[in-house]
Amino acid sequence: MSIDANQSPSRTGKLSFQPSRLQLAVPSSTARMIRARTLGAPNGTFSSKSEAFMDIYDINQQFDITLRKLRRMEKAGVLRTGKSQIPHHWQMVRSDIRKGKLSARSIVLAYRYPSELEKIMEISSGHRRVIQEHVLKAEMPDRFPPPIESGPGISTIVLGAATDGGVWMSRFMPILKQHIPGRPVEYLYVAVRILLMCKNEWDIAGAAKYLCRALLKARDDPEMEGWWHREKTTVPNSYRTIYHRPDTAFDL
Repeated sequence: MSIDANQSPSRTGKLSFQPSRLQLAVPSSTARMIRARTLGAPNGTFSSKSEAFMDIYDINQQFDITLRKLRRMEKAGVLRTGKSQIPHHWQMVRSDIRKGKLSARSIVLAYRYPSELEKIMEISSGHRRVIQEHVLKAEMPDRFPPPIESGPGISTIVLGAATDGGVWMSRFMPILKQHIPGRPVEYLYVAVRILLMCKNEWDIAGAAKYLCRALLKARDDPEMEGWWHREKTTVPNSYRTIYHRPDTAFDL
């Protein structure tokens, strides 16, 4: 039995919404619509009559439900989701900005492609402040480092260094060293500059996926001796990696 707002609840206590009564607008270029209704199943499963479903990032943006809760609902089987039209790397940028903590990938994408960012979310003054704080923390250069014009791109080199090493690590090592200054810097400083060498947003997304692993393997290479060290953080049993040139002087 269907119940609208003017009717009293049935004795069973179960409500069934007509598909036409609840429409969720999806904020994407395709202007997709989803019609959701409860099936009256014991677990309250949500389904849809339409061919498209919102993904958890769309729901997070549209209804301000945390991604953690949405993932729990999805895992419990009470939420059916689909594939968003927004590329995954832009979904992560949007999520990072809303959380107030941006990865190197998100900083570079937001800084290089602001018009693309504005297409997927409404940027408030608070969002702009978050982006600016991370840009300053990464010490974004005035000029972007030039991309590799011929041969494999940065994402291919980073992938090779992260998974195979060998000849790929020998190509990655000069790229890494050219971005390490004569003073101590953290991961974010180095990572942002490597990603800025990418040719486009897809290259950035591909390189970012394996960059941490490539840097980890690079630190184990004898050629990187004297180019980095570890420091304790304020968190117990936690360390951070500091990059520097071998002739860097430290205040003891």
